[in-house]
Amino acid sequence: MLKILKTLFGVQKPRADARRRAAPADPPPGAVPDTPPPDADNPPPVLCREAVLDRRQALVGYQFTHHEGTRARSRDRGSAIRHVYAEVLVRSLSAFGVDRSLGRRLAFVDLPDTFLDHASLDEVAATNLVVLPQAHDDAMPDAGALAARVAQLRARGMRFALASDHLARHHEPLLAHADFLVFRSTGDDPESLARHLHHMHAARPEAAILMRELASHDDFNLSAKLGASLFQGRFVTAREPWEQSELGPNSARLADLLARLRRDAETREIAEALKRDGALSVRLLRYINSAAVGLHEKVTSFERAVQLLGRARLERWLMLLMLSADGNSPRSAAVLEGAMVRARMMELLGQDEAPAVRDEHFMTGLLSLIDVVLEMPLDSAMAAFDPAPPIRQAIVDGEGRLADLLALARACEEADASALDEAAARCGLTPERAGLCHVEALAWALEMGE
Repeated sequence: MLKILKTLFGVQKPRADARRRAAPADPPPGAVPDTPPPDADNPPPVLCREAVLDRRQALVGYQFTHHEGTRARSRDRGSAIRHVYAEVLVRSLSAFGVDRSLGRRLAFVDLPDTFLDHASLDEVAATNLVVLPQAHDDAMPDAGALAARVAQLRARGMRFALASDHLARHHEPLLAHADFLVFRSTGDDPESLARHLHHMHAARPEAAILMRELASHDDFNLSAKLGASLFQGRFVTAREPWEQSELGPNSARLADLLARLRRDAETREIAEALKRDGALSVRLLRYINSAAVGLHEKVTSFERAVQLLGRARLERWLMLLMLSADGNSPRSAAVLEGAMVRARMMELLGQDEAPAVRDEHFMTGLLSLIDVVLEMPLDSAMAAFDPAPPIRQAIVDGEGRLADLLALARACEEADASALDEAAARCGLTPERAGLCHVEALAWALEMGE
């Protein structure tokens, strides 16, 4: 929590490596003639991500990809082009520090099997990386050499997954090295999927089963019954008909403090309210006296703490605590991290704006998934937080400048190239600029979550 607050309140210097821009290396000697220079086909480092959850719906990692338009271009233009895009993907993870900020989380990447001997895989942090080799009909590596390279990379700590619903023949020797077996929930009926899943898992029982493209919680529950232990898809942020309409007791106390701040209550009144919540008082004094703030005096007065922190920063602090105060489900924590990425990205997109405007950007992103985090109806959640009218208008009605920026943040999370282009155009930005802000925001959120 201290690390999050430290950066939220602007006291942590930006990561130097998060400012570097990812670009593929120069083409190797003897490259085929149609291999483009790095920017000739304009493969931007727009990293789309999708959360991977475990059976408790706790976040265990992300799958990182290019958006669908980029992937389609790389599929249709041969092995050399696929390698350029694969290199951009791998080097983007490294250049923005994503590979080093994952903590215990995993980064799943799908790469051409002919790319596995590329030098970039020897340079990226290996222990969190899970590679799924992709087979292509126009280029096929030697099966023995491929298995030897996989064994070499696994010795560095890299893990491997296999697309087990359509296992290529020359990937069969890799089954002995597979850490994960990946299936898609679409296509087969449940009975056929269950038979195939059990057949593949019997061949490699040590491997965990990852189910992709889960659209709903019904899909999640079915996959769990079939034996899957990892899950990804739109179900993670899917809204449900939640019945809970009130905040938990801890969140309610924080909401009362927020209301006092917004009606411009005197500092003494806010300090007295803080005193009545022992746990919150301890947290505030621990934070204000921490190295993160770097004060030269020890603060013991709540009134002095409020003065030094400032009302805008105190509001951010209280709002963040509200979103995690009452111990919601593990999925809520995963969703909150996604909201933090949106918040930071929107703040970066407004880096030339006034501080008050940047705060609105951040709060819009942070509250954009408030109902999913708190597992309560959106109207009830918004009433409890009572954000400024432009923020409410953006989240509830989808209107205004903040709504356009929020749509851009959402588009960067997904693999829809047309949605990204349209959202960027409405904001007067390029998809590349949006993608860079998204990756920096993601690296920041991962570092904060360590």
